[in-house]
Amino acid sequence: MSHFQDLKRQDIAVIGDRLLTDVVMANEANLFSILLTEPLTIQGDNIPAIILRFSEKILLKFLQ
Repeated sequence: MSHFQDLKRQDIAVIGDRLLTDVVMANEANLFSILLTEPLTIQGDNIPAIILRFSEKILLKFLQ
């Protein structure tokens, strides 16, 4: 991790496919966030994750 020591917050972007985890975490850390429009993968998602993804889509449409 020593090769990351000179990075500044404004030089970092978090790319994620989850609004309520990836994007919120990045914003809470004052980092630039990029939300992918489609999930990287849904393989292995359990029932709560599927429900949360569906809820995130509704929330995102509401926020837009």
